[in-house]
Amino acid sequence: ADFNWSYQNPSQAQLKRFGQYSSWSFQMGGVAVDHYTETTFFVAKEDPDVEEPLKVVDIRQNSTTANWATDFSLIGLPGMQSAALMNTDPVVPWLPPPKILWTRFAMDGFSVTVQFEDWTVSGVTKIDTDGDTLPDDADWSTQHVGDRNCSDMFNGSTADKVGYMPNTICRWNLSQVTLYFPTVRTMYLHEELVLRNDTILRYLPFSGQWSYTTYGSTFIDYPYPILDPVTIVRHYAQNANSVLAPVIHMQMTGPGSLSASASAPVKLCERAWMNSIESYHHGGLPRWTWTLQDMYCESIGGYVFEPNPNMRAAVLAQLINSTRGLPWLENGTELVEFRREILEPGCTYFFELNVTTRWNKSGSVKWMMEKLNPMGALSWVPDCDWFCNVATCEPPSACGEDGICVCAPGIFGLFCSGLCPPCHPLGSLRCDDGRTGSGTCICRPGFYGPLCKQRTEWRASAWSECEGQCNSAVGYRTRLFNCTNVETGEVVDYGYCAGEPDASLMECTPPPCPCGPPPAIAGGDMEAITAECPETESGDVCAPICLDGYLMMGMYRCVAGKFTEVPLCAEAGDEIQAVTVLSFSMSLGGLPIEAADDPMGWLESTGMLSAIKDSYMQVLNPDGSLQLVEDDIEITANPVIIENDAGRRLQSTVTLDLSVIVKLRNPLELSSIESMLEVLAGDPGAFLARLQENIRNSCDPQVECYIPTSMGMTPPVRTQIYIMGNDTSSIAEFIPTTTLPPLPEPPGAPGVTTDSSAFVA
Repeated sequence: ADFNWSYQNPSQAQLKRFGQYSSWSFQMGGVAVDHYTETTFFVAKEDPDVEEPLKVVDIRQNSTTANWATDFSLIGLPGMQSAALMNTDPVVPWLPPPKILWTRFAMDGFSVTVQFEDWTVSGVTKIDTDGDTLPDDADWSTQHVGDRNCSDMFNGSTADKVGYMPNTICRWNLSQVTLYFPTVRTMYLHEELVLRNDTILRYLPFSGQWSYTTYGSTFIDYPYPILDPVTIVRHYAQNANSVLAPVIHMQMTGPGSLSASASAPVKLCERAWMNSIESYHHGGLPRWTWTLQDMYCESIGGYVFEPNPNMRAAVLAQLINSTRGLPWLENGTELVEFRREILEPGCTYFFELNVTTRWNKSGSVKWMMEKLNPMGALSWVPDCDWFCNVATCEPPSACGEDGICVCAPGIFGLFCSGLCPPCHPLGSLRCDDGRTGSGTCICRPGFYGPLCKQRTEWRASAWSECEGQCNSAVGYRTRLFNCTNVETGEVVDYGYCAGEPDASLMECTPPPCPCGPPPAIAGGDMEAITAECPETESGDVCAPICLDGYLMMGMYRCVAGKFTEVPLCAEAGDEIQAVTVLSFSMSLGGLPIEAADDPMGWLESTGMLSAIKDSYMQVLNPDGSLQLVEDDIEITANPVIIENDAGRRLQSTVTLDLSVIVKLRNPLELSSIESMLEVLAGDPGAFLARLQENIRNSCDPQVECYIPTSMGMTPPVRTQIYIMGNDTSSIAEFIPTTTLPPLPEPPGAPGVTTDSSAFVA
């Protein structure tokens, strides 16, 4: 910068040879200097007038008007007469000070975390080696590593409040500092933490950049997120002579919770506790509220009685003594204890615990605790001081010398205090009375209810869908029977209904199987065909998709899991023959396992294929009057699937599934041959006997004969097949040849019109 200073006296200074600003009036004392950038800032006015705005003049090398004059009149203080400039932290201002994002409790209330926006160097201090107040290096030995006293990060008042090691520790983790307290009462919500000066900052060793230090304080906020409290209640029982009985766990909520039925009841001579100390997410200062929601008392025989009011009051008193709001126990306690005489035998108590957390969230849990009746066995003697007397064995029952109460007829219960109800004379057998009795009416079959007055009957549900393998001859429908209370519609135990229910199983015919992906055809776009026809329902058809230059003829027609018609994709001009056929399936069972390897080859090698065709010819054309020859019957054996070698070893025989088509030379013979095949399908046994006889007659005595032991056959289906015109060896006498028209040449070819009618064919 091309300027000089001259000081005329201590109260005034002038800026010389600096262009237009040499005539400005500068405020005495309104100066600040940044040593690192060698920049000086002045407070000045263009004219020494009251209303003239104050400006800050930035004198720096290569400065221009655009970036070194700032008009302070824009800050909304007209008539301002002076301004103070300060450089409070003369370090390299390349990094901002670490900003506090939040300060929060942990959910358990035992720690607080202060989160900074950026990482810090955790207590590393600056070293000034040349005395210019600018940092030249860093002292890493002062870095806060591991567990520290909180006075390293916070000022003295905060450190005194939270305490010192080993009780309270503070620990850095880059952008966080966490305070760990010995108790949850060390700090409370919204209390202030004051940071220690010149301690928390950022530093980049590779570039020598420092940040300003973070000053000030922060206030402790709620945890985030605030989770709902998890309340866990367990109850324990201990017998009278202070020997700890097996621990009984009742965990009503939380990880690995058990149902109420998983806990055993409290026995006659046991005391009990309910403990919720394992609950969590409450912040360490929960407020406990224990309540009794209801209670239900029933004798060993099922007789319901009113609870003893004095014993109920004693239970309530124990709950109140553990609930928040008492002068000596502000938050209540997690433990409730019952002496053995407080819980009434035969009563079930329904408790609820509400936990209000330190973070003002509440959660409640309900459970039950049962106190058993005295045991009903005649040989039982209580292990605490209890025997029958006049008060516990009411007349006309009598208390024996051994302390056992003997009940009068119509009275039941260990204390003989239960009176049998008026059981219905028609619907009941008797009352279950006596000392070990239940006091309930024993109903006859066909009756139900506490007095055996309500009738019962068997009621059936609707029949189910037909269940069974598709294509099988027989399937089954099922229905359920319930013993039902006629008056209420309630389903009761089967023993309350008289007799047996009606049949719950009925035969039916399952639906036919669908066909899977179609077989490949020459000239067909099999990828498109498979996508178009992934599965075809029985009785439906699916159109093929031919490659360019081929024309479609026919459809894929599915019948009972097999394609009875397969289309053809032929080139234009080819001769196509459509042959009318009858298609059906047959199965032969009881054949040797070797037939599964190559079913078609095995049929031919054993002569069974010829025997099958002979048998059909004997039935369909016994006198030769029809235009039907043996070559018109085509048989194809479907593959046999055996899961593995183990299945082959376990399976001694196999069933072959055959597809049969009968080609028709004379359409007038269609109905006759179809009728004969339908008769065979209805009674395949007669055809099986004929086939077995033909095999025996044709079998070489020197060779082992294989004779099927069972047979099935489906009714015939009318369809047609398509054969290329040059294959005339077996179809010369079938329906006339159909010639497909040639495809037209593309538009614009010599001698070809572009009229659209030329492409219709």
